[in-house]
Parts: sequence; C-alpha cells; structure tokens
Amino acid sequence: NHGKVYLKIYIIVHITLYIYILFYAQAAKHISFAHLGVNEGLSQSTIFDIVQDRQGNMWFATYDGLNKYDGYDFTVYQHDEQNPYSIGCDITRSCMVDSQGNLWIGTEEGLSLYDASQDKFYNYHYQKNRPISGIVEISENQLLLFSNKSKSLLLFDTETQQFSNEPLHPSLLSISPQIGRAHV
Repeated sequence: NHGKVYLKIYIIVHITLYIYILFYAQAAKHISFAHLGVNEGLSQSTIFDIVQDRQGNMWFATYDGLNKYDGYDFTVYQHDEQNPYSIGCDITRSCMVDSQGNLWIGTEEGLSLYDASQDKFYNYHYQKNRPISGIVEISENQLLLFSNKSKSLLLFDTETQQFSNEPLHPSLLSISPQIGRAHV
C-alpha cells in the first residue's frame, strides 16, 4: 500500500512540475557575445584593465593607449607631445571610476584624470619611473595607488590634486585579504 501512495505522490509532483515549467517558467533569453579586437578598432590586443563608466562606456587600458567603447565604436586616446591635455602616456595599466563618476587612469608615467565634459585629460606625476598599475578609492577624496615597478603604495588627494609626501610603508604590501579580516 505504501508503494502505491509513493507512486501517486511521485506522479503528482512530476505532473505539477511539468505544468509549472510549461506555463510559468520564462523562456531562456538568447545572450549573444561580440568579439571586440584590433579588427573592430581596439588599438592593441593586450588589455591590462577594463572598467565601465556611468554612461555605459567601456574603457580598456592597453599597451597602446586608452580605448573607449560606446557599444558601437572605439575611440582611442593616445599621448600627444604637442597637447598637454592628452593622456599622460600611451601605456595605460589601470583604470577606475570613483564614487563621483570620475575616470582615473594609471599610466607608465603617472596618473591621469579624464574630463568627459571637455574630452581632455589632466596628468599628475609623482616621480620619474613611478608607473601606476593599480588604483583604489579609499575615501571620497583619497586614492590608494600601487606602483608595481617600484613596489610602492602612494596616496593621492583628489581634492588638492596632490600626492602624499612619502610613499606608504612597504610592509603594507604584505597585506593579504581574508574573509572578515586583513592578514599581515
């Protein structure tokens, strides 16, 4: 008798699931991907970092300039010796959009800020041979910058647009994140 009851329950559950799937489950949406590369307008195939801004543009830090993709076309920003408002260097290592919506770019020569309203860059240099390979916003007006070449951390005040006088202590480089705490 118990076998017949279990069989009935089994059949009812399967019929109910079938009806639910048939009538209530949404059909899977087709997702398509487009390959974007040099043939589509990307300046270089080596990409170091990618970020999306508040307008939906995708920004690609490459070995040959900063690339903006608006969903249709690429715009490539490269350094121009004759233009002080061009990006600071063609070799862009990192890019980050801060809480204010500003796009910051770490280059082989320092830090650049993109002014979207005027389509120009402001460039900041700490020291020669101090490339910026990582950018993290740690407060509304402070960026933590990582220089892979010199293995150093720097603070940049976005309000005063000044670097800290001294690099942060090298022991901070040994911090590794752990769930719920930092480990040194």
